[in-house]
Amino acid sequence: MPDDPSALEKPTHSTPLIQDCYDKETLYEMIIRALLDANNDSFYIKDRLGRMNIVNQRVLMDLGSADQVIGRTDSDFFGAEFGQKTRMDEEHLFNTGIALEGLIEVRGDAQSGLFWSSTTKIPLKDPEGKIVGLIGITRNINEIKIREQKLHILATHDPLTNVYNRTGLVDRLDDMIHQSGNQFAVLAIDLDNFKQINDVYLHKTGDEFLTWFAWLLKANLRGNDIVARVGGDEFVVILNKIEQKSNISGYCEKLYANFAFSIEERFRSLGVGMSIGISIYPNDSRSANQLLEQADVALYEAKDKNKGTFRFFSENE
Repeated sequence: MPDDPSALEKPTHSTPLIQDCYDKETLYEMIIRALLDANNDSFYIKDRLGRMNIVNQRVLMDLGSADQVIGRTDSDFFGAEFGQKTRMDEEHLFNTGIALEGLIEVRGDAQSGLFWSSTTKIPLKDPEGKIVGLIGITRNINEIKIREQKLHILATHDPLTNVYNRTGLVDRLDDMIHQSGNQFAVLAIDLDNFKQINDVYLHKTGDEFLTWFAWLLKANLRGNDIVARVGGDEFVVILNKIEQKSNISGYCEKLYANFAFSIEERFRSLGVGMSIGISIYPNDSRSANQLLEQADVALYEAKDKNKGTFRFFSENE
């Protein structure tokens, strides 16, 4: 091997290099097009009016042919509400020159479902530095959101009855306390003599009964009320926007009547029933955990003094 690297002969080629075959502008266009079309994300260039100017194959696959896409806006594709939102974001970018990074966007409706995406938009400047448009990259994150929602449901819902568990219940209570000044009632409900079902008919029948009972509770609620299972045979109902105490009493009486009408005779003969303890926000407390504790206190007083009835929490007892 020669001591002087410069003495090495340069390799010869019968075919010219790519950069020798095309002018710089053509080569750049080829490179950009190859990169764009190899990317599964949606890539597009918009002008300051929000109109699509240049798009990659991913955009065309989602929205239509080039004739159907070029010159159109988000409002044309996704409706006025979504289009107005993106225009506001883009106007802020044009006015400030600050890129939008990892912007989470959601669009859709009840029929087509929701579509989640993560979008980054950066200013597109001419040689003098004037912002003439933007470069956008949008990634479909539907699968990520679906997984997040499933994990959230697992963390906040009871798998047997599909109502809230204790974690989900406390989260909802905290939201209600911090976001609304409405009066609401917390009902702690315990099934009396439920153990008899498991002893006589085994646990599978017991689980079926719990599923039926959760359905009964939901069937007797309004749209903004909440049901949770917080223990083996312990449930909590939140009656939202309660104007007066008599509304709570009326609900409990209705629930008892529907329970008595619907329960199977084989379970009635075992003495299966329910007792209810009630606390009221904000009269009794402004703390989610304390409201639950107070409802439990009232529940155990009901079970101790008159099982099968409902009882309100009282500081004097």
